[in-house]
Amino acid sequence: LKRKNEKITKPLRCQILSNNFHAKESTKPIFKQHDLLTVYNLYRLRCIVELFKIMKYRLPIAIYSLFTRSKRKDSLIITPAPSHNFTYKASWLWNLFRNSESDL
Repeated sequence: LKRKNEKITKPLRCQILSNNFHAKESTKPIFKQHDLLTVYNLYRLRCIVELFKIMKYRLPIAIYSLFTRSKRKDSLIITPAPSHNFTYKASWLWNLFRNSESDL
């Protein structure tokens, strides 16, 4: 006997699925419609915000000491050797943001 809430499933070989079932949808229109940020944009935003707090309050001092401000332009940060750590990525994103700010 089957229970009331138990779903009846077909064996895999008996299911007939068309190409429309497997079609991929682009998430870009949905994200744009609801003003959502992608994971990549969230990462960039968080890096820039965290670096702003570090540079403004100079805290934590251990992380602040890893960054070197440019003597020519105080708003720019000298990027260290390319790598995947926060110091390089945040410096690179910060300089990119500061350079594109005039275009906004």
